[in-house]
Amino acid sequence: MNRPEFYIFDREVQPPERPKYQETVDEINRRSGCQALLTEKREMENYIHPDAIKAVCPEVNISFGGFDNVPLKVAKEIHNNSESQKTWDELSGEKKDRKKSQVKKWLNTKAVEKMNPILLNSIDPKGEVKSWLTRIANLIKNS
Repeated sequence: MNRPEFYIFDREVQPPERPKYQETVDEINRRSGCQALLTEKREMENYIHPDAIKAVCPEVNISFGGFDNVPLKVAKEIHNNSESQKTWDELSGEKKDRKKSQVKKWLNTKAVEKMNPILLNSIDPKGEVKSWLTRIANLIKNS
C-alpha cells in the first residue's frame, strides 16, 4: 500500500540478553519506509505508572522495575486482595493466565487513560515514549 510502517516490540528480556524480537526488528528496518524498535523496558505495561493503576483499581498498591512482569504482579495483587479461598499458587496455570490476560487488557485501556504528563515523566524519565511519538510523526511527515 506504499504507506509508512512503525512497529514497537516488547524487549521481553533484560540486557545483555538478546531481545526476543531482535531479528524481526532488524528485518523491518531494512525495508524502505519502515521503522521498528524495541522497548528499553520489559513490555509496554512497564510504562504505566503505579498511580494510574491504583486510580483504576484502588486495592492494587504495587511498585515495579523496568523488567518486572507488571500484569502478573497486578493479577496476583488483585487475587490476593479478593475473597478467594485459594492462594495464587493454588490456582491452575490456565486460571492464572486468564487473570493475567484480563489485567493486561485493562492496564492498556483503563489504566493508560489515567496517565498524564507528570506520571509519564516519572515512569519514563528518559523520554522513551515521547521519542516513539516523535519518530512516528517524522515518519509520516517524510512519507
